[in-house]
Amino acid sequence: MKIRTAQINEIEKAREQDFVKEVAHEIRTQHADECKDLDDEALRAKVEDGFKQAKSYGLKQKYSLSMFVQLQFLSAPDFDEYPTVRYILTHPSVEPDDKIDRIIETMRESDWEEIRRRAPEAGQ
Repeated sequence: MKIRTAQINEIEKAREQDFVKEVAHEIRTQHADECKDLDDEALRAKVEDGFKQAKSYGLKQKYSLSMFVQLQFLSAPDFDEYPTVRYILTHPSVEPDDKIDRIIETMRESDWEEIRRRAPEAGQ
């Protein structure tokens, strides 16, 4: 039995979609206030966009991808543009999947408050 590349790609897509659903459910369950205005489809789309953004920084592990998206919901969709966060995410000496832990360890509550204050939705 041979598995073709197309079959492998389909399996990977299915796994990715399962993970998107899992993270969306986690966010809906644990952070209901932050996603109350989103239906399930819109929430999954935000999770997918967050994964793409996280992957652009080299994040690959499920924990890192999930935490990146959760930080988007808890702080701001563009939290990665905050100088300290950007520095950590783009610093070459920090292993990609150590970056989220480094952000969490480094940031103070005042940093998160500033990120939330600057969020695009905050001014609306």
